[in-house]
Amino acid sequence: MEADASPMAASARRAAAVPVPATVHPIPERTNDELIEVWTEAFRYLKIRLLDIRSEACASIEMRPLLRAVHGKLLSLLTDTVQTAGANNSFLLIGPRGTGKTLVIQRALSDLHKRFNTDPASPQVGFVRLTGLAHTEDRSAFREIARQLCETFGMPFVKGASLEENLAFLRDMLKELARAHKVVVFVLDEFDMFTKRAKQTLLYNLLDAMQQADMQAAVVGVSCRGDVMELLEKRVRSRFSYRKELVLAESCLGLGLRPTAAATAGRASATAGMGPAPATSAATAAAATAATAASGSGTGADAPDPGNCPPAILRAMLSLPAGFAHPDVAASHNAAVARVLQDNTFLDALEVICKKGFSTPRDLVDVCVIALCGVWEPEKEGLSVHSMLAAVQEVCSIQDSQSMMVGSLSVLELYMLVAIQRIRRRGPQACNFEQVFDEYRRSLQLEDHPDKFSRAQAFRAFERLLSMALTFYVDPKAEQKGGLREFHAVAINVSHEEIEAGMKTVENCPSRLLTWLNREAVQASYAAD
Repeated sequence: MEADASPMAASARRAAAVPVPATVHPIPERTNDELIEVWTEAFRYLKIRLLDIRSEACASIEMRPLLRAVHGKLLSLLTDTVQTAGANNSFLLIGPRGTGKTLVIQRALSDLHKRFNTDPASPQVGFVRLTGLAHTEDRSAFREIARQLCETFGMPFVKGASLEENLAFLRDMLKELARAHKVVVFVLDEFDMFTKRAKQTLLYNLLDAMQQADMQAAVVGVSCRGDVMELLEKRVRSRFSYRKELVLAESCLGLGLRPTAAATAGRASATAGMGPAPATSAATAAAATAATAASGSGTGADAPDPGNCPPAILRAMLSLPAGFAHPDVAASHNAAVARVLQDNTFLDALEVICKKGFSTPRDLVDVCVIALCGVWEPEKEGLSVHSMLAAVQEVCSIQDSQSMMVGSLSVLELYMLVAIQRIRRRGPQACNFEQVFDEYRRSLQLEDHPDKFSRAQAFRAFERLLSMALTFYVDPKAEQKGGLREFHAVAINVSHEEIEAGMKTVENCPSRLLTWLNREAVQASYAAD
């Protein structure tokens, strides 16, 4: 145990986070202009891969184990729908923003397209994509469905068709496609937004079509709300298959920041960017499990997968694939990435931003893009520790700006913000003013202190948090609806760490307020242990 805690052991674990490629191909002789052009092409490829999820470059990113498992289930379900008559399915993917839900769906759709749409003139599988942010109105949603179906299967599209005509067209089209052994996959992004429409006409008609033997289709929903099933009307819920998968940010980060050498042995070849890692043997897997348990990272099934840790995710994002046009540059770049992800200074900085709440893959994408955009002379050094550290500091500055806003609040506004945070920590992601004020009043009952404010004062402080964008209305149309504003649900826009850091900068901040922020967190942590 003492050996594991020594600095030497810690350095060894850091060095094993991402293995160094065994071979690095020398870069052939190029002029300075050619070198700049080649490296610029490589960096442009990486930027497109990170920013355009539908690009061919993005398809070369190796998904982390958590997403691969979800991808396998979704692809199997959709494949069964295509190959088996009457096997209509509905599937819901739930998780916080930035955890890879859209990437999983896009990868599954791409795999389906490559396998079944071999003839571009007569595709077997069609895809219809809708988003709750733009297609919540029934008329616009059904018109968009008709447009995409006509575009995919070569049918004339009537722009002036009414809602009833587009609805009838949808049902007739699905029947005709089923007779021709063709399938349609509907992808509904921001699935919860479709539940806000009266009667939920779109969801009902799509899911009702799944119940018909003469139609062949699948519906895939994406939502960041864990209670989305409760938002469905009874007639809609009864037609849903209840198949759903959770993609949580905590599963891809946590304590596995520096995986052991044994745990990452199966990924050595992938680090060089020469394709996905080969399957590890049973002995290697057993050694990885034993090493993980010895390092205190977890035991058995609870041990964190090294592929879900931040260095492994960054390696997958930044490594150039085997099919890149300049393999020598790819090998040199991947070796530089490996050195960066072994650097102790960078790993310490990465750990800091993860503890500050920047813990989703989307946050790591921000780090990568900022680093790639910050390299002005790639022909000299490529991606370096300096450029990655600068990117981490840039991301940290976003957190610092939020902390500064928290530090500018009055005592009452801090009480309102802390009350919202305490409610969120107990489970509900949204709350209204009545719940927040009730939480504040309960704090007054715990001990006698002078920080007592009226309901009207508290409501003004509550609204100021909204005006500063520290909180936001869950319903984007809440302000337009008017009514009793104290009953509109709001969600917090800052993390616990940002609130705590901001409160420490407030002069004469009541110590009881900071205690109130952290007291329940300690109890919750103890209960979890």
